Amino acid sequence: MDPFPKKESNDIKKIEKQKIWDETAKKVEKITDGLGLGIDQKIKETVIALIVNDYSADASCEGHIEKEHGLPYPWVDIYAPAPEGWQKSDELKNQWRQENLKQREKMQKFLKEFYSQRKTDDAELILQNRGALGAFRIQSQGAESMENRPKQELQEKINLYQKEIHDFSDFLKEKYFSQ
Repeated sequence: MDPFPKKESNDIKKIEKQKIWDETAKKVEKITDGLGLGIDQKIKETVIALIVNDYSADASCEGHIEKEHGLPYPWVDIYAPAPEGWQKSDELKNQWRQENLKQREKMQKFLKEFYSQRKTDDAELILQNRGALGAFRIQSQGAESMENRPKQELQEKINLYQKEIHDFSDFLKEKYFSQ
């Protein structure tokens, strides 16, 4: 009888999970927006971590001081894939809303666990509603007040908020590989 079958099984699982992570990273590298721009470098790991944890990351931004290029804080929008024909069917709209709400509930559990041993101020990640169908945005609590900050303070907050979402990405990555 092999004394290490569980370890071998865990090693195989980790190799398979790493393969999925790497394939997802390759796909994320190819994603572009309507302007042909790729995903911002400082938010890619977050997008990958969300996707491998079964979230549908729809849009994202790493946070920019230049207001014409994005918002002055990092964020990721989460929308479950829209069912075909949802525009013409209340039943499909409701199904889509339910899928979005399931993702939100799962994310709330992740955030609760993430913050169970962590204290922060306005960098704490929250879920903002996006539209009427249950989608949401992950962003720092103080994000909405960024507009009128002086440039130096704005950069400090962007750095703080980027660190917070990066730490959450590390948490999600650890959850993914430990499951």
